[in-house]
Amino acid sequence: QVDRVVLVGARGEEPQCAELLTWAGSEPRAVNLIGQTTLGELMAVIGRSAILIGSDSAAVRIAVGFGRPLVALYGPTVAAFVGPFGRDGDVISRVHPGEVRDHKADEPGGTQMARITTQEVLGACKARLGGMRA
Repeated sequence: QVDRVVLVGARGEEPQCAELLTWAGSEPRAVNLIGQTTLGELMAVIGRSAILIGSDSAAVRIAVGFGRPLVALYGPTVAAFVGPFGRDGDVISRVHPGEVRDHKADEPGGTQMARITTQEVLGACKARLGGMRA
């Protein structure tokens, strides 16, 4: 059973999280901390988390450092080069062979990330948490 879902991110990332923020507005278990934490506070939140779901970010690397369960979502960056060190099995990426990877352009990165489904992420979370109900 999920007690709380905490949304974290840098100031200005709210547009990227619009759908999550809409959901969080009607979900009493959701806490929005996007743009509201210092690095130390972010580390404290991640250190106490049951699992982290994130993209190519500092949060993913912090979760690795703390040994927290993790589902890392990768599109336009190559997880093998910048991904969660030693945690390749925690990465979900749906980039087609030969497809361009350009993290500085909106496309094709947006399309690559959109291929990762909610059901796929939930399944990965359940697997990492030992079948726990999400």
